[in-house]
Amino acid sequence: MDAATALEKLRKFQLTDPFQYCLRWLQAAVAGGALTFNWQSNRTRVKVEMDNFVLDPDRISLLPGLLLDPRASRAEQHLSAGLNAAILTEMSSVRLCSGDMVVTWSAAGFHSEYREMGMRGTQIELQRGKSHSFWHIIGRSRDREQKYLHSQAACAPLSLGIQGAAPERRLPRSEEFAGYNESWLTAPAGCGFRPPQCWSDRRYPERCSLY
Repeated sequence: MDAATALEKLRKFQLTDPFQYCLRWLQAAVAGGALTFNWQSNRTRVKVEMDNFVLDPDRISLLPGLLLDPRASRAEQHLSAGLNAAILTEMSSVRLCSGDMVVTWSAAGFHSEYREMGMRGTQIELQRGKSHSFWHIIGRSRDREQKYLHSQAACAPLSLGIQGAAPERRLPRSEEFAGYNESWLTAPAGCGFRPPQCWSDRRYPERCSLY
C-alpha cells in the first residue's frame, strides 16, 4: 500500500503518548519469550536488549507493516506498534539486531545486512532527534520512557532493568480504589486486589489474583 494509505490505517493504533513505544517493545519481549529486558536511554539515544528472543530474519524488514498483518505473531505486532510510535518521537534512526541480521531505518532509507554474530536475542538502538536534549537541560532525572517503565512495567514476567536498576514497585494509593464494585473483588474466577481498607478485618480470601 502507499504511504498515505498506510498512515491512515495505522492512525487507529496510535498510542495516547508515542513515548509509550517502550511498553509495546516490552510486550513484544514478553510475547516472544525473552528472559530479560534491559533498558538504557539518555538525551541522544535509546538502547534496549532482549535476551532469548530472536526474530525471523525473513520478516524483520516487514516489521513496520506487520501491525496490520493478521498472520503476524503477537511479538511482531507489538514490535511493529512500537516502531510506528517511535517514529512520532522525532527519532532520527532505528537500528535492530537479531540473530545474524542487522537492519536500519532512517531518513536515508532502509538498510539490512547479514553478520555472523550469533546473537541469542534482539537489540534495538534508537537515535534521538535534537529536540530531546531539552529534558536534560531542564534537569529531569528521567525521560518519559524510563517513567513509563517504572510506573507500568514492574510486574512484567521477566528480568527487567532500567538504567541498570530494578523497576519501582508501588501499590496504588487506597483512594484510587474508591468506587470499585465488591462483587468484582469477589468474582468466582478469583478476587481482585483488595483495597487496604478491606484488610482491617483480616478476612483474607483463600486465593487471590493481582490485576
